[in-house]
Amino acid sequence: MGKAKKWVLLSNPFDPTLIRNKLIYDLSKQLSFVFSPESYFIDVWLNDTFMGNYQITEKIEFQKNRIPYSTDDGDFLFEMVESEKRTKGNTVYTRTPIDSIRVAFAEPEEPSSKQIEDFSKKMKRIEEAIATKDFRQYAKYVDLRSIIDYYWIEEFVNDPDLHTGSVFFTIHDNILRGGPVWDFDLALGNTKSAQKTLTTGFHAQKAWWQELFKDSVFQKITFERYQQIAPYFDNLANDNELGNNKIDSLLDFFKESFYRNFSDSTWAYCDSINSNDNARELNCPYNQIPYPTFDENIQFLRNWITERNSYIKEKVHQKLNSLKEIPYTLEQVLAIQDSILDND
Repeated sequence: MGKAKKWVLLSNPFDPTLIRNKLIYDLSKQLSFVFSPESYFIDVWLNDTFMGNYQITEKIEFQKNRIPYSTDDGDFLFEMVESEKRTKGNTVYTRTPIDSIRVAFAEPEEPSSKQIEDFSKKMKRIEEAIATKDFRQYAKYVDLRSIIDYYWIEEFVNDPDLHTGSVFFTIHDNILRGGPVWDFDLALGNTKSAQKTLTTGFHAQKAWWQELFKDSVFQKITFERYQQIAPYFDNLANDNELGNNKIDSLLDFFKESFYRNFSDSTWAYCDSINSNDNARELNCPYNQIPYPTFDENIQFLRNWITERNSYIKEKVHQKLNSLKEIPYTLEQVLAIQDSILDND
């Protein structure tokens, strides 16, 4: 990992497998993002007391070894936070000028009034272009590669936090880009949401994705992209042409630490409640009650990923059959975008 001053220690408090964030962070490095957080599992001790397994992770920020952009160049990093209930400290919030999407500034952390005005102007051009439903127009202002890949990550994991935060975008050279990815401990079936715990359904066509999906060309190239990257999602849980699956690869190296996290530390993923008969009960505020053993929780995750991938592949096949008259392919549209940007 590159040299930097700021780091994040994730305890993954609501994930009984501990690995959901790591799986998706590593997956995103194989896709079309400028930056994806590198991370590693470590054991944390404090005054000779074992505190548990943690994930040391690169912070999402503008920095030469992370997101290689700069606010001095008029670049922005921001988080989509649709829920008005979500506010954090001194964070500055605004709404985009046309689609009125609520966002929180991350870079710059404390934008000046001039920077907020500049952000609004850039978002106005972006949203106006998207509203045309003409890919030759919005390709000038939307990086299709990262926007499509980010959509599929959010769609695949069935993210219950999609409307509450941790969904990041950047503006660089006046172009909207998806990512970096962040915060998936409550995704991949690990949620109290009856809808989002299922392996079925499409739920991530929100915000700018909702508008982009109104264009049949965008629909087609997005579904074609899933056919390309489906093996990466499958390889999270199953051996395939890409090699050994990612779950087993993590377990081979870190399983002892994962087990010790539950057996030797006082850390727990839910609050414990003592009932009248002194039996230990669990009260999980955000996620469903986990299985009693680590291995059972891993098996649930493996099954969920496998079923989700099978469902999406089937639906994508059906969608593409209905769009076969569209005269553009993913490769053609991306080539057109590259030509537009090269000539701009």
